[in-house]
Amino acid sequence: MCLPPELEHELTVIEFALPGKEALRAVLGGIMESAGIKSMENEAREKAQAVKKNGILEIIETKESLKSIGGLDVLKDWLLKRRHAFSQRAIEYGLPTPKGLLIIGIPGTGKSLTAKATANDVSQLPPEMLRKGRFDELFFVDLPNQQEREAIWGIQIGKYGRDSKDFDLVQLAKVTEGLTGSEIENAFVEALYLAFDAAKEPTDLDIAGVLTEFVPLSKLMAEQISGLKNWAKGRARLATSFEQERRGLRKIGV
Repeated sequence: MCLPPELEHELTVIEFALPGKEALRAVLGGIMESAGIKSMENEAREKAQAVKKNGILEIIETKESLKSIGGLDVLKDWLLKRRHAFSQRAIEYGLPTPKGLLIIGIPGTGKSLTAKATANDVSQLPPEMLRKGRFDELFFVDLPNQQEREAIWGIQIGKYGRDSKDFDLVQLAKVTEGLTGSEIENAFVEALYLAFDAAKEPTDLDIAGVLTEFVPLSKLMAEQISGLKNWAKGRARLATSFEQERRGLRKIGV
């Protein structure tokens, strides 16, 4: 700071350095204390508990990435296009702050890996949760198609330290039609237990043995799932593109 010569002896200039992270954290802590907020984490946790109480929505905390999800190409593309939406550049550009998205679908199909608010029973959602503008988008996650199941098998096999090239992913995807991604993982884990007990590595035959006694959710809750699909038609955006769905259907017929 440069002062006029005539004021140099009249004023004292004291320079303060800009506050660092610790100083800002202390200031924020004081503001939160005066507002009666214990911590941001506690505040978020309390809101999550309030949501859980109604049993309609589920709050998910996950460290998974999109690479952990097989399929859902439309949903992934939507998320990727908004990955910088909270940046300073987005603010300067004039983008509105994202409101989030609501994902509705069948339990175990990967909803919890992609968003913080999911719903399995849409009939219990109040109208204000579904109105246009409440969320940026409403997606429906269906049972995985053939192509998606192949991807899911590859991801789950690799997740447990095995090479997917040692398995027939196409055939595994065919025989698991109607299974969710979570059920595919459960089937592979069960095959791991069987192989471990036999002191060997898991094979396609071990997985086939597990599947002979496996009853998927799509059979246990066939009526409810059918009703959910019918509701989603024309109301929610499909998380999987029609083109990918067609490719999956063609592969089933091979």
